[in-house]
Amino acid sequence: MDQDVLQTLAEETAQVMAEETQAAEAVIDAAAAVAEQTEQAAEALENAAEALAEAVQEQEELSEEQKALLQQKREIARQAEFVARKNRTQAGAQELEQLQAQWDAIPAVESEKEQELAQKLASAKEEYARRQADRDSAAQKKHDLIVDAKLLAKSDEFKKTGEQFKALMEQWKAAGSAGTDRDDALWEEFNGARQSFYDRRSAHFEEMDAKRAKAREVKAQIIEEAKAVSENPANWKQAGDQMNALFEQWKAAGSAGRDYDDELWQQYTQIRNVFRARRQAFYNEMDAKRAHTAEVKAQIIAQAQELVETGDNSAETAKKMKELDAQWKAAGSAGRDHDDDLWHQYRAVTDSFWSFRKAAYEQRHSEWQAKQDDWKARMNTALARKQKQIADLQDQIRKLKERTGGSFDVERIERYQGYINEKEDTIRDLKKDIQDIRAKLEASDNR
Repeated sequence: MDQDVLQTLAEETAQVMAEETQAAEAVIDAAAAVAEQTEQAAEALENAAEALAEAVQEQEELSEEQKALLQQKREIARQAEFVARKNRTQAGAQELEQLQAQWDAIPAVESEKEQELAQKLASAKEEYARRQADRDSAAQKKHDLIVDAKLLAKSDEFKKTGEQFKALMEQWKAAGSAGTDRDDALWEEFNGARQSFYDRRSAHFEEMDAKRAKAREVKAQIIEEAKAVSENPANWKQAGDQMNALFEQWKAAGSAGRDYDDELWQQYTQIRNVFRARRQAFYNEMDAKRAHTAEVKAQIIAQAQELVETGDNSAETAKKMKELDAQWKAAGSAGRDHDDDLWHQYRAVTDSFWSFRKAAYEQRHSEWQAKQDDWKARMNTALARKQKQIADLQDQIRKLKERTGGSFDVERIERYQGYINEKEDTIRDLKKDIQDIRAKLEASDNR
């Protein structure tokens, strides 16, 4: 059971015992009153005996009327002594005033016995006044204690205030009686303030018990979740964030009670320590891999630099550069602190190679294009020349045909026809040449 709850039970038990003590004191007071009454009865018997003896003596000295008056005063003195001993306040004062008035109303007897009885009446009044002063002092003390109790009843410092209420209770018991007609009302007011505090404290501790039970439940669940997160994390960064979030939930859960906090914390801390150790081992391994990757990439940069420094931009060298690209990608990450710097170094080297190779290609292409343009010009010139030759031959054939038109000279006709046939053969050869030239030009344009 929680220590605070045990303390609360102890204080409530003390309260009950205090109340029982108060009741016991009331019983003792009643018993004392009975004892006092018994003592008074014995004293009354003794007084009666003395009175009887005195009466016998006075029988001879006093008249019957004086004897009767003296007996009345004797009874008044006896009643005054009884009132003085009773634990009453206002009612006692009124009774003594009435007794004094009765005494004053009885004529004087002028005897020693009357003087003795008058002294008893005065002593009873003085005794009552002294007791009343004590009761008034006790009442004032109890009023002050009630004021203090009402102030303390509003306190939320339950442990400290519980101790203060114990001290007030001791002061209350030491204060004494304020009179039977005031004690009960004062006690009810004082105890009401005490009970108000104890009720609030009990409600507070019940609420705290409920909160601690809830905290135990929450922390037990956090422990299970921490176990699940730490077992086989696929992503240590994400798992670390989850563990941090669980720790925030742990702090927000509050206390589970002294009997549980240490044990729960040990379980949780052990899980966190194991997780951190495994994560650190993982990161150490990652750091080692990244350091190795950084070395590999530095070597790749050096190899690329060597290829650039050769000045060779051939296809074979380009192939080697592409192979270095593949090795670079396969090497993986060297870590955020190194990746960017290494990449900039590598890009600077490879860019210089590809820029050089591009410039060389553009130079060769420019030279080739110039040659190609010159060849096309020559081909077009030859094409135009052959077309011109065909046109001239066709014109010559037309003229030869005109010369033989209407001629009956067979020899001449055969001779001219031979010329025409030769020229037509030449035209066919020229057309074939033109077709070949055009095919070459078209093939060149399609490249």
